[in-house]
Amino acid sequence: MKSEGYAASASKPDVKLKDHGFNGPWKTSEPDVAPLHHVIMEACAVLGIPDLNTPNGTLGASAFTAFIDTKGHRSSSATAYLTPDVLSRRNLTIIVKSRVDKILFDTNTAISRPRAIGVEFSQPATHLVLLLSGIGPAADLEEKGIEVIKDLPAVGQNLFDHRSCGALCVRTKATFSWARKALTRSVCGGAFFRSDNPSYDIFESNKNEGDQDIQITDLTSGPKSPDIEFMWCMTLPELHSQNWHSDVILVPVLVVNNGFSAAPANVQGMTICLDKPIIHSNFFSSENDMKLIIRATRLLLKLIKTEPLASIVESTPLPGKSYDFLWPGNVSDPDEITDEQLREWICKNTSPAYHPTSSARMGISEKSSAIDSKLCVHGVDGLRVVDASAFPMQVSRHPCAVVIAMAERAADLIKAAAE
Repeated sequence: MKSEGYAASASKPDVKLKDHGFNGPWKTSEPDVAPLHHVIMEACAVLGIPDLNTPNGTLGASAFTAFIDTKGHRSSSATAYLTPDVLSRRNLTIIVKSRVDKILFDTNTAISRPRAIGVEFSQPATHLVLLLSGIGPAADLEEKGIEVIKDLPAVGQNLFDHRSCGALCVRTKATFSWARKALTRSVCGGAFFRSDNPSYDIFESNKNEGDQDIQITDLTSGPKSPDIEFMWCMTLPELHSQNWHSDVILVPVLVVNNGFSAAPANVQGMTICLDKPIIHSNFFSSENDMKLIIRATRLLLKLIKTEPLASIVESTPLPGKSYDFLWPGNVSDPDEITDEQLREWICKNTSPAYHPTSSARMGISEKSSAIDSKLCVHGVDGLRVVDASAFPMQVSRHPCAVVIAMAERAADLIKAAAE
């Protein structure tokens, strides 16, 4: 990866170095992990989820590489690219705590296409900036009294986001602990895998008839692409105001797929406001998404009951008190839980992954996309979109690195156009 400056670690001898960049400004490394991470990794291996740091491709489990340099300092896109020499450039002005509210255009009738010439300040969200600037569905803009600069029906549509069942919490037994100092440096780990892998036998022992044959449409980009991610991290019980002698593992189930989300049938037109846009996320409007996340939750419950993790997890709540947030992770026999119970819990507990993409997506047609392959807004000069809203569709991974790669490409395109 062009942007990455990876620091190899002796603790990860199996890392595929060819998959990393070493000369980029964005520093990454392999940080310390809590001992419990290794227990979860062993349970993943028993379940059939391999180590990601092998030639197995994009499927497997691992600790996450961290954006930390060799001195232990946080490395971000700002520290990587806004270096002192960049900040000193005369042609660059950075205004913090400000957001673009509107793009200004030269609409001189002597030119055939509008050209972006400046901005007004203070509003977030790419598609909202375009809409307030007069780029979007013409009929909706006219209804809101906004002058139409360019009719692009796809602006503000096609929003994608990864969806989670929310935090599924389990409690370790009081006899299992680790150094608090190590815990403060611990990072999350995760596992990427395909839910249709028959070796997991997710439903084989399920005792509830009717839950056996959940048919799920494969929406992944290929046979080696995941549709599910498990992500785990460790936290202290004090964060939950519980007087426990052991720690808590937070284990969200993250659905990662190239799914789809149709516009809600009862939503007419659009809502444009100067404060925050109203977002119709439309999660679980597709029954396929709900089936997939139920399957993922069942596999997570199976992981919790897999050794050596099973031996250190507390299966029942403390007596005499209600610990509802531990359900269903603390259930002694997850096979007793019905799909309907899981569906109800998911609907109450679900959360987005905060990976929104595609609301000003790239494409060929002006009818179905907002920008072209060079990130230029259709029919407008001097204006490009360079963020996750430009993705043609959601990626089956975390989008951060893809955004940086897009920005690197945009810089090359802008420099080439100026030559």
